Amino acid sequence: MYVNSACLPNTHSSCEPCGQCAGGVPCDKISGLCSVGCQEGWSGSLCKTPCTPGTHGAGCLSLCSHCKTGSVCHRVTGRCPEGCQQGWRGAKCDEACIPGTHGAGCLSLCSHCKTGSVCHQVTGQCPEGCQQGWRGAKCDEACIPGTHGAGCLSLCSNCKTGSVCHQVTGQCPEGCQQGWRGAKCDEACIPGTHGAGCLSLCSHCKTGSVCHQVTGQCPEGCQQGWRGAKCDEACIPGTHGAGCLSLCSHCKTGSVCHQLTGQCPEGCQQGWRCAKCDEDEGETGAETNNTSLLIGVIGASAGVVVLLVIIAIIVAAVVLSRRKRRTRQQSIDQYDTADMARRPKIFRAATDHCPAY
Repeated sequence: MYVNSACLPNTHSSCEPCGQCAGGVPCDKISGLCSVGCQEGWSGSLCKTPCTPGTHGAGCLSLCSHCKTGSVCHRVTGRCPEGCQQGWRGAKCDEACIPGTHGAGCLSLCSHCKTGSVCHQVTGQCPEGCQQGWRGAKCDEACIPGTHGAGCLSLCSNCKTGSVCHQVTGQCPEGCQQGWRGAKCDEACIPGTHGAGCLSLCSHCKTGSVCHQVTGQCPEGCQQGWRGAKCDEACIPGTHGAGCLSLCSHCKTGSVCHQLTGQCPEGCQQGWRCAKCDEDEGETGAETNNTSLLIGVIGASAGVVVLLVIIAIIVAAVVLSRRKRRTRQQSIDQYDTADMARRPKIFRAATDHCPAY
């Protein structure tokens, strides 16, 4: 082949420029071939063909990495002039995001993925779930007010009206509704207490019962001497007992009975006695007199009966004595008559006319 000796350096055959031979080595002056290969970003036997978009480097044998969608890397350097796809970083976009980061340029931090796990480098989603108090694919949404915990599936308990619990712990920062206690307000008041913070004690509920944990009212009623829904009001002076429904009796003028027992601590009005001043002294005296009178009548009657019995015994004795005499006389008379019957008749006649002795 003819070679023009007048051609400039780095040309070949008919003074055609050499391709992009590696290292700046001139091509063959006759064939134009690059004996050492092509520079990065070029291909072909003469090293005159630029790399196909999406490839780069020596012989265009390297693929672009994760350049931004719709763009290609530089055919020589492999760099992505328009940036990287989400989840990748570096000049050539060939380095994944550091764990805990994601997105464009790996500039976004993972949200509240479950402790010990990281989000996906591209999407930012948390494949193992969220920390307590967070929700959503990326765990970047706080729980809806009134919910808390893992997956925001737990409801707040009895936080103070108008407030909500902490999205993570479930605790009530502003306190509890009346009748509840504990950090989460999920524990009812101990029996015998009620109200805000369970700091109020039940009043005078009926013995053996307790007040309502919220209202403090006594559903089974009050102890004697107390009234009101909460049994925290003493009986009105002049009343006492269960429900304060009993009136004091005849306590000393100007004084009242005890609200529980109904007793009169300062004594009774005139004519009344006993602890409650509810017994009339006059009625008691009359009863005593009547009793004495009755006893007297009974005693007198008994005396009369005894006297009558004695008289009856005396009369009976007299009658019996007379009967005995009469019987004896009749026996004598019968004896005399029999004796006269055995004697001669002359004497019988005389017997009929015997004088009376």
